[in-house]
Amino acid sequence: DSVQVPADGRDTIRVALTRRVVESPPVVIDGLQQRLPSAGLGQADLDASGLSQVTGSGTPDVLRSAGRQVGVALNRPLAEVTVQGGNSGEHVMQLDGVPVREPVALSGLLSAFSPKALDRLTIHKAGFGASEGSYTAGVLEATHDWDRADSRYGSASLDPLSANGRVEQSWSGEAGQGQAMVAARTSLWDAYRASSLHTLLDTRTTLDRPFTPSWVGGTLDGGPTTTWAQTSHLQFRDVHGAVQQPITPFQQVSVSGYWGNARLGTDVASLVGEGDDRRALLSQDRYTWTNGFLQARYDWLASSRTTGHLQVWGSRHDSHTFFGVRPESVGTADPPGPPAADERILDQHSDEGNAISEGGAHAEVDVSLSSSTRLRAGVTPQFVRGTFRVRNPFLGILEHETRDWQVGSFAEAEVSPGLNWTATLGTRLTYVNARNQVYAEPRASLRYDRSDTALGGLAVRLAGGLYRQYVMQTEISNAGPTSVVPAVQFWLPIDASMAPARAYHTAASVLLTPTPDWSLRLETYYKWHPRTLQVDYAGLVQAPTPGQAPVQRSVSAQADFMTAGQGRAYGAALHLRREGEHVTSSVSAEWSRTERRYPGRFDGRFVPAPWAQPLRLSATVDVPLGDHWQAQGHWKGTWGRPWALRRGYYDYLALTEDNPFPTYDLSRPGDQTLDAFSRLDLGVNGTYAVRGVTLEAQVRVVNMLDRPNPFDWSLSARDASATPVPRTLPGRRAFVLVGIRY
Repeated sequence: DSVQVPADGRDTIRVALTRRVVESPPVVIDGLQQRLPSAGLGQADLDASGLSQVTGSGTPDVLRSAGRQVGVALNRPLAEVTVQGGNSGEHVMQLDGVPVREPVALSGLLSAFSPKALDRLTIHKAGFGASEGSYTAGVLEATHDWDRADSRYGSASLDPLSANGRVEQSWSGEAGQGQAMVAARTSLWDAYRASSLHTLLDTRTTLDRPFTPSWVGGTLDGGPTTTWAQTSHLQFRDVHGAVQQPITPFQQVSVSGYWGNARLGTDVASLVGEGDDRRALLSQDRYTWTNGFLQARYDWLASSRTTGHLQVWGSRHDSHTFFGVRPESVGTADPPGPPAADERILDQHSDEGNAISEGGAHAEVDVSLSSSTRLRAGVTPQFVRGTFRVRNPFLGILEHETRDWQVGSFAEAEVSPGLNWTATLGTRLTYVNARNQVYAEPRASLRYDRSDTALGGLAVRLAGGLYRQYVMQTEISNAGPTSVVPAVQFWLPIDASMAPARAYHTAASVLLTPTPDWSLRLETYYKWHPRTLQVDYAGLVQAPTPGQAPVQRSVSAQADFMTAGQGRAYGAALHLRREGEHVTSSVSAEWSRTERRYPGRFDGRFVPAPWAQPLRLSATVDVPLGDHWQAQGHWKGTWGRPWALRRGYYDYLALTEDNPFPTYDLSRPGDQTLDAFSRLDLGVNGTYAVRGVTLEAQVRVVNMLDRPNPFDWSLSARDASATPVPRTLPGRRAFVLVGIRY
């Protein structure tokens, strides 16, 4: 068409357009990441495909997948995540920005989240920014997946431990496309008992001789011990839901929620030799966990330079553990089997319970003042209520409840004075009502990017700052002689008697990309913890009296049962990766040193932390086998793990008896180290599409070399004749996952 406009005049034409919706898979453009590779340093990312891979437990496991990343370690067999030397309670797991406490169902035997519900998991390591929160080790940030590109309506999968399903729907409106999804998972224990999990439960419930007298009296130092009968009760389920709806092309609201429940029970009948006689002991373990959260978020693109969002949320965690033991008979006759599942042994028992409820809001604004300057600021009011109860033969009966509110805020400026340099300066200010005090946490980072060096592309990141933690997580070691879970975790907001934990981080990372296929990454860090919080075992532990109830203790303030220590952690990691057209492979080497000082214990020295893994090596290779299949191999080795004996030996027996094990000096836990951990996993993935339906299969052989990898030692007696009895992870095992996407 043509338009003629007269001199000094005007003309108007009207063009009628017809709306037509064109659907396509999501396209994600991350220009900052491509232009500045240093933006990805200091963190690790896992996408949906990485989170959906079958792991050593036989099912896709979010946290076990995270444990394969550089700087992230798992404490086996319970898959407790540690980030660059931090304890498992010194980081937080967030789902859609909401803290989820105890995110490991069955205390680490399975991940609590369904991988079919998640889009991405990002792990923020040492030197993370002010916007990420107040935690002394790191942040694990997961997000829900609203709409998957590889499925249009839903998917389902079946593995030896669980059945998983997901349905999704999208719709078009005047403001844009809305999306919704629901993902659910349930256990298959009643229909099929995976041999690997059953073997692990059998190993963990073998009667521990040194702990048994604390419950039933006597010495029990002679004669063999056998498990006469063992039964397990296992159940878990979880459900995720999320919906997202645009209001206008520049505004949208989203709502998501999660609920998970897990129950684990074991009943064990053990025979203990006493000369020519045998003594039967019945014991019970019961564990339950429930997690849930709900959040709603409003996102607003206010202008070409300004975005903001407002979020309200609430979450709750409940857990309860019980252990009971009863001498059933004395003599040579065969003892009865384990008690009925609904029977509760109350003769000698311990129990722990913890609940934490949290609720709050978060408002944030992001402004680009210019092409080189960006400002972010946010405020988070939060209310926290925590309760716990402990009944333990060594600690007595402890009960405590704390509730408090706090207001956290942050401001952060990112400045790019040139194409190569990026500096970020920020701070957090948190008002804690219980202490009527405002705490500051300044943080900074400096990044450098250059693509034309003699060695190829170069990216460098230096970061550091001050980090505090206002919701403390700690644990109490389990003293049951057949307990499955070695320690029970609990969370509490700090009260007026305890200052928050504090840590200083420094971190440096270098990324070299000599060619598009090859990359070499070096990560180093140093963390100084001038204040750590943990249970005051030295002040609380006392020798139990079998047959008598534990003593009720008064704990009106957290200082009555908690104490402050110190710590330090430092290390370096080297990661080499090749992404070729036919073969993708990587090799990693990590060295670290993690030490803690516990007041009143270990002669006041710094000792290796129980979760330390001084040397780790790993290698991964992916090879395509035609158009539909891919072979994978993964090997990991760990050396020098300290605190080889059961944790309860160091936390209880060393404080109640003089030299209970003359062969082992329990005041030097670094002297007892486990044999090397080494595991080779091989697998094949395959997909086949026909008429809009995609069939998938994953086959894994875990621990291909069938190594007996120990996770701790139990001892045979309480005297100089004590010999270590390694408790090992399951040997070689095979898993198959089958699924469908449509």
